Amino acid sequence: MMYWNRFLIVFVALCIYSSVKAQEKGLFVSAHYSYNKSDAGSVVADDRPVEISKGHVVTPRLGYRLNKGWAIGGVYSFSNLRTTTSYVTVFPQGLVSIETVEKEKMYRYGIFAQRYLYDNGKTSFFMELDASKGSLKRKDGESSETFAEKNGKANVYGGGLHLGGRYNFYKGLGVEGRLNNLVQYTHTTVKSINGKAHTFTALQDIFSNASIGLSYRF
Repeated sequence: MMYWNRFLIVFVALCIYSSVKAQEKGLFVSAHYSYNKSDAGSVVADDRPVEISKGHVVTPRLGYRLNKGWAIGGVYSFSNLRTTTSYVTVFPQGLVSIETVEKEKMYRYGIFAQRYLYDNGKTSFFMELDASKGSLKRKDGESSETFAEKNGKANVYGGGLHLGGRYNFYKGLGVEGRLNNLVQYTHTTVKSINGKAHTFTALQDIFSNASIGLSYRF
């Protein structure tokens, strides 16, 4: 009888272990949305421009959980940015108010790896490193920051380090929050003018790049 009890205990332990291991692996999908608005100045005077930028980013991911500590997958991102610049110029006839509107659309796709810092099956926190490439399209206006020509296109390459958290509230369905681009590198090229630009940021306006989304684990 004692041997049977030991066997039963070992059998139950193996079943629980197998169940936990099975939950560690599997496919998952997530989709995130972020919106940001920045206002550089509030008074138009003395040739000092006022810039108001509004943009949103949609980012779906498809990943595979390798084990309790790691996951890998693919990511796609679409962003849309609209920047309105207003300024006053002095002419002999008087003050003239000028407003320009610049629109940018960016499409990127790439790969990512997630390292789980904590996971109890319901709540988890992870760091994510990704690398991606894509294209940027601009209409109406110019910008030296992204180095794309007016009404032109540019190729964009880069990567970033992100921090995320997930809470599963119903079976495989969960909600996620992320602080994106804690560290980011971007390389932009414009073939038509043979131009290149590099940007690197670290811990800069981290909450402005925050996003929320849903995830589902199969």
